Amino acid sequence: MLAWACLGVGFLTGAALLFPWRGGEAFASQGWPCLLAGSAVAIPGGVLFRLLTRRGVPLSAGAFGGTLGAIAGLLGVTVLQFRCIYQNATHLLVWHGGVLILSIAVGVLVAVAIERRARRRRIGNRQAPG
Repeated sequence: MLAWACLGVGFLTGAALLFPWRGGEAFASQGWPCLLAGSAVAIPGGVLFRLLTRRGVPLSAGAFGGTLGAIAGLLGVTVLQFRCIYQNATHLLVWHGGVLILSIAVGVLVAVAIERRARRRRIGNRQAPG
């Protein structure tokens, strides 16, 4: 959790200090393609990272999923930084940062859902007559 907070603060600080604060006229229409493109990179990245770490034993499913989501989100944001022509702080914080936040949230939710499903299966197997 502390690592996610440091990552978020670092991203916010870097974007706020290094890029100009210009508002775009078509803020949402310029931003949605970035959010979708970043997510399109982050999703397969998250699946690939999960396959690479499937042997790892996480102490917390939520923390593990969030960490994988953060790594996948950073991959998506990195690709966006090379692709996107809108390099102002507002756009970067909302739309590119949104990819990172969305990736972390989805990673946590997917990991918790998988953990609950596995727990229900274990409980069901113990209660089955055998």
